[in-house]
Amino acid sequence: CGWRRTMPHDSHGNYVENALIKNALENMNRVAKNQQKLVTKELEMIASVLADLKKGKPSKDVAGTELSRLVGRIQVLKRKLEDVDKEEDTKLEHMEARLHLLRENQEHVDDTRCAIKENKRLDRFLADHLARFGMLETASMIIKEENLERFVDLDMYKEAAPILAALLEGDCSPAIKWCQANKTKLKKSKSNLEFQLRLQAFVELVRKEAVQEAVQYARKHLGPSCKENFVTIKKYMAILAFQRDTDVQPYKGLFENERRIELAKQFKKELCLLNAISSQSLLMITLQAGLTCLKTTRCVEDPEPNSGCPVCHPVLAQIAQDLPIAHHMHSTLVCSISGAIMNEHNPPMALPNGNVYSTQALMDMAASNMGQVTCPKSGDTYDFSDLRKVYIS
Repeated sequence: CGWRRTMPHDSHGNYVENALIKNALENMNRVAKNQQKLVTKELEMIASVLADLKKGKPSKDVAGTELSRLVGRIQVLKRKLEDVDKEEDTKLEHMEARLHLLRENQEHVDDTRCAIKENKRLDRFLADHLARFGMLETASMIIKEENLERFVDLDMYKEAAPILAALLEGDCSPAIKWCQANKTKLKKSKSNLEFQLRLQAFVELVRKEAVQEAVQYARKHLGPSCKENFVTIKKYMAILAFQRDTDVQPYKGLFENERRIELAKQFKKELCLLNAISSQSLLMITLQAGLTCLKTTRCVEDPEPNSGCPVCHPVLAQIAQDLPIAHHMHSTLVCSISGAIMNEHNPPMALPNGNVYSTQALMDMAASNMGQVTCPKSGDTYDFSDLRKVYIS
């Protein structure tokens, strides 16, 4: 198998960058809605107090006290709105920077500037990937060093990190609180995350042998959805009759840590959906696309993988395992010694044992080895004069 390293002039791939704009729009929308809720709530409270004052006809002292309280509330509201305005300005700045980045990506530049842009994109993808997997300090260092604050939403991952940690420890409270804060959007996407979290919270109470508390919890939080989820709830209720170390399935599986891991994965998925970003990191998406282009049948069938082929690398091979094989209309011969293309300018040559390499690589080997070449696969050594040219038809 072989591969060829290329850097197309217009390798911008703005189709991968959709999340930059979608996520920024989602952040701006969230800020605007929070501002609207804050103002609506305070204005309703003020209108209610004024209506009560008008209706009750209190004394001047009582009315003055109430009005002073209202003035204090309005001042607090003003300070909160100022903070919201600052946050809104920040989000708008991020949006402007991202639009400018996409506009730059449409411009044709020389190879040097293109390489700089690609390296910058790689840094951004890498920081996002690290943040997704909880390596926030490392991601923060890259973001700060490369000035990527406007392009990577690190705050979102920082907010999610303690929730994920709590889930893996069996504490569902932070995740449930997050679900309640985003209840409208989760309902719109028909998510059952909160229900699954309630079930797990019930399991954790049973695990702690707090049976009475578990029963009360189930009545309060699982009872209202019993009609729609009767079969599932009935299965979970049965664990009240078993201990946490039971060997009886399927109840044993409900106590295993894999359930916590699955909930953490579901939370990540819902977090990405609500923030309009892909469930996979852009680094992984781009890497899979590149490996798909390079993957050939030799990568799958060859018992001796090419050390110069990225798809055959032990680590990358795991990622490429389930990826499709690229469809190539024309074959390209690549020298496994040098990685160079074998063509009319660098024709292939065959060793007596049948292995084929490029002429230039064999000539370089012979020049540094007193006219002899050694097959890197078999270890056999031959005189350069014993080699024969291979013609491509």
